[in-house]
Amino acid sequence: YKADGKIVGVRYYNGYASPGEVVVLRREPQNQYDPNAIRVDNVLGNQIGHLPRNLASKLAPYMVSISPVTLWLFLFLTQPRTRATL
Repeated sequence: YKADGKIVGVRYYNGYASPGEVVVLRREPQNQYDPNAIRVDNVLGNQIGHLPRNLASKLAPYMVSISPVTLWLFLFLTQPRTRATL
């Protein structure tokens, strides 16, 4: 599956990743704003932001069907902090 989009909420977090760096996606079913929220962390575990709500809503059911919290997916950043290709 390939998707292109911005990582949202980067102004609220201190995590950073460079273009080409692998980052980790992890579901946040207890997120108070969106039960489909998927957080984006760098390889050190620092949060960069979240996937956009529309992308998270499409991807979350696949992550839930395998494991509700512990599934980690990988994507590659194409621009610092903000754009990613899944």
